[in-house]
Amino acid sequence: MASDSGPRKRLVDVIAAYAEGEWGFSGTRSGMTGFQREMVIRVLKQGQPLIFRHGGAFGSDFQAHSIWRGHCKNRTAEIWPADVKRQELFAGQENVLVQGTMPPLVRNVEIVKRSQFLFATPHSEVEEQRSGTWQTIRETLKLNKPILIIWPFTKRLTFYCERKLYRVTYTNAP
Repeated sequence: MASDSGPRKRLVDVIAAYAEGEWGFSGTRSGMTGFQREMVIRVLKQGQPLIFRHGGAFGSDFQAHSIWRGHCKNRTAEIWPADVKRQELFAGQENVLVQGTMPPLVRNVEIVKRSQFLFATPHSEVEEQRSGTWQTIRETLKLNKPILIIWPFTKRLTFYCERKLYRVTYTNAP
């Protein structure tokens, strides 16, 4: 999916296009790489989404939630947990709205449908059939929603928007 050729966009421009909107996030239970974490910090710090949606799963969702909490003051996180354990974990947190529990594959589709922009931190740079993150990426593409994919090992970002794929440059991003 990620290509070194073709059109490019700057990360700051991608973020600015959706700043202060309703964003969705998907990542793996194995957590983010250092590069993915660094990019998620940049994206959330600069973008300041009004609503930040994720599934509340252990791993990348928890890491992204922690980053959100540190950089997006007076914003709302909307958690779509798969089970009561995670529902209770997020309940009562300031600026956090917790939805009812749903199976992961169903809630992933809801997060995509309700968000204007999504970003994902997959575990692999090769599409996996039995992966919630990859299912979310596929659903986003199917619904033609904008998505920023932060690749784990090649230190690349790919942006899909309006049926076009862009390589994203980030070295001059704040």
